[in-house]
Amino acid sequence: MALAAITLLFWRHHYLFYILVLAVPTKVSVLLSKFRPIESFQDLHTRIIQNLNQHSETLKILDIATGNCSSLYKHGWMKLNAEFAGIDLSETMLTHGLYFMSDKKIPIDLVLGDACDLPFQTGIFDVVLNYGALNAMTDPRRALAEMSRVAKPGGLVLFLDEQIYRGASCIEQLYFSKVLSAHNLVDHCPVELLPADLEDIEVIQVYHFYYICIARKAQVERRIESGCR
Repeated sequence: MALAAITLLFWRHHYLFYILVLAVPTKVSVLLSKFRPIESFQDLHTRIIQNLNQHSETLKILDIATGNCSSLYKHGWMKLNAEFAGIDLSETMLTHGLYFMSDKKIPIDLVLGDACDLPFQTGIFDVVLNYGALNAMTDPRRALAEMSRVAKPGGLVLFLDEQIYRGASCIEQLYFSKVLSAHNLVDHCPVELLPADLEDIEVIQVYHFYYICIARKAQVERRIESGCR
């Protein structure tokens, strides 16, 4: 019975089987790889936050798909003189986020809503963030357009998600396709979907399997042929 139950579990959830089989070989392959990021996750955040700290006014920061707010909290954004807002589709996760930020004594406005239809005015945030949700969204083009829409002219848009590095081994590629991106609609940084009013675009492979994309909202308004307005 136990064997039948395990077989059924793996049949319904193939990625669990691949996690079990590929976890150790992938770990070894990663340790042996020569990949080193041009700029690490931490260094990139340090650079951005140092630049933002030069602003004298209070910044407005939005975290999309904020979940329990842990990503927003732990990546250095709390060092800024800022007002924080977060949005998520899950009321349960927002409740966790409220408890988490209250425990840290950090004020935050939390909103239940859709990343593809942000309930915010145009051009009000200095920084718009998204950690690890874009690749699985049903309409990433629209989500990116919305991120840009709510950013101020000159504002920062930053998002992170899965993308495998160049030169990955066969084991790493299999792990990436069967486990990390198994439920994603996108498996790379979708620069082709970025709206026309984002510029100074940088895509940095910060880990073996993850990228960060940063861009600036254009200071001069441009006509956007597609996406949200």
